[in-house]
Amino acid sequence: MDQQSKTSGSKTTASSYSYEPAFITLPDDYEERENEKADLLERRLLRVEEALGLDRLT
Repeated sequence: MDQQSKTSGSKTTASSYSYEPAFITLPDDYEERENEKADLLERRLLRVEEALGLDRLT
């Protein structure tokens, strides 16, 4: 093996990478939409409980 082939291989070290922090943002109306979904699920649960003749869990 000649001298050139010994030194021509490329090495990648951890210091050669650069990482940027990632930020995730939620839409402005996220909380309102999630509350609407929770209310809908609560009403559905109430109807199921009533249909089955069960006492309310809450």
